[in-house]
Amino acid sequence: MNNMRYAMNALTQPLFFMPLLLAAGTFCYLYMLRRQQLATQKKLRKLCTRVEKALADPVTTADPEQGDFSRLLQQAAGQTGFEQPRLRLQAGVSGDIPEKYQYFKTLQKKGIPVEEIAEILNISIAEARQLASLRMIAGRGKAA
Repeated sequence: MNNMRYAMNALTQPLFFMPLLLAAGTFCYLYMLRRQQLATQKKLRKLCTRVEKALADPVTTADPEQGDFSRLLQQAAGQTGFEQPRLRLQAGVSGDIPEKYQYFKTLQKKGIPVEEIAEILNISIAEARQLASLRMIAGRGKAA
């Protein structure tokens, strides 16, 4: 009889049901995660088949609209002038040099030290030294 009373008290204690509730909650959570994973895998498979079909179909360039679009795109690129600096650089034609760099060149030709030029042009000494190095390298390239 005493054992029955102990068993009944154990069932009525909240600590007895907590692990059961925790296990049930964990099971439900894992079940929902698995269903989401399966749904995601199904979507991925569909997308993969669509991509494979799209890659398998040859792209036809005989479309007249495609040709017109390419022609218009080439005209627009030439008209906007975005390619002009690159083309000038490839051709070896120098573009417009910013004014402060022109002043730098002039002041350096007059023999003014780099630190003073940096102060005059309100640029950092590191930038002035880099400009002097680039100018020296460019001078070697022209002499060669």
